[in-house]
Amino acid sequence: MKKLILTAALLSGIPAASANAAVVTAQSGNPTGGAGYNFNVVLGGGDQTSFQGTVGSWSWNDSTIAEGEGWRHQADWIAFTLTEPSYLHLEISRVDETADAKLFPSYTLLRFFNDTTDGPHFFDNDANIQWTAGSVEMEYLAHLDNSTSGSVHEHYHLPAGDYTLAIGGNAQSEAVAENVNYTAFLAADAITVPEPSAALLALIGAGSLLLRRRH
Repeated sequence: MKKLILTAALLSGIPAASANAAVVTAQSGNPTGGAGYNFNVVLGGGDQTSFQGTVGSWSWNDSTIAEGEGWRHQADWIAFTLTEPSYLHLEISRVDETADAKLFPSYTLLRFFNDTTDGPHFFDNDANIQWTAGSVEMEYLAHLDNSTSGSVHEHYHLPAGDYTLAIGGNAQSEAVAENVNYTAFLAADAITVPEPSAALLALIGAGSLLLRRRH
């Protein structure tokens, strides 16, 4: 799914710096219309934010339950809004390499905001999530399954809209569970559609002329 997001966006535009770029402070708690979030932030083109949180060492994936199952209340849930189509940079890493050695940061990226605190204690980390009947169904977009590194980074082309990021740990479930600390960084570069070059326009014109001559 991630590759589909990237490919579609690459056809439509390229990242561009914004004159209104700023460092934005992520707020604790829920966005307007959302429920069950640890942080929320609104990012315009060129904006960036960073924040720190604490999660369970295997909160993103607990293989003792089932592969692909995470602990809802031991993971951190981040709501972010992109005000325009953006090239999103995402980085998550340990706060302290020694104290947080059992953190192998992993995440799930979803479209839309959750709107309820009801529902089960577990979540599918690679599928749509709807906590209760009648609540918003968050659309699965991508995930990063990391069990070897203390930091991860990825990039996504995304349309404007509301998104949910579920961050958790992915240590071996047989190990003693610990609370571990992470730091996250998000940056959004606006995507602009480039003007066609003179050479490209000339090629298009030549092709049209050739077609007319053939007919």
